Amino acid sequence: MPLDPFLKQAVHSTRWRIAAVVVILAVIATALLGGFRSAPKRVGASGPGARVTVGALAVQPLRAWVDRRDPKGFDDRSGKDVLVLEAVVENLTKASSNYYLPEDLRWLTGAEDYKGSKADVIYLVDDLTLHDYLHPRLPMRVLLCWKIPKDQSLPQPARWGLYQRRFVEKAYVNNESGWMQDGPGMTLKLPVEDRRTGAAP
Repeated sequence: MPLDPFLKQAVHSTRWRIAAVVVILAVIATALLGGFRSAPKRVGASGPGARVTVGALAVQPLRAWVDRRDPKGFDDRSGKDVLVLEAVVENLTKASSNYYLPEDLRWLTGAEDYKGSKADVIYLVDDLTLHDYLHPRLPMRVLLCWKIPKDQSLPQPARWGLYQRRFVEKAYVNNESGWMQDGPGMTLKLPVEDRRTGAAP
């Protein structure tokens, strides 16, 4: 059966090759390092207000809360609550990106969660529009939101994992440069304010 022309073009596309290599390396690195299971000696911990850098990103976590409504004031249609992390984030690379923040900042849902959960939605604090691109060296204040089961209790402090990235001058496959995910970089610990009324203890 002949290969679809689109697939042929994708196989020979440099961008597709780069994407495939990045995904494979990220999976291998995460598997080898055990996600955020890594020893405390390797992964540092930080609290509210402290700015941390992990290669491609700088993150300053400010506060966290859980509420019945999202930051725009809307109830979730599925009846879930919303966990919100407010932070100042900065793209430390030389190019605008909408990739590193949602991929690398994960909520660690419990003591046995070592890979983390990506935010369901990210808003800009200024006007509550959806996060799009982070431009180089331009700090942005954002609200990262996760949907959680109604009345779910959260461990105190809650934990977020921030993956490390390193810049590779020349990739093995195509000699092109890029920021590669390099395993866990930092654990963020913040108390979570419960703004729900009538929430379960």
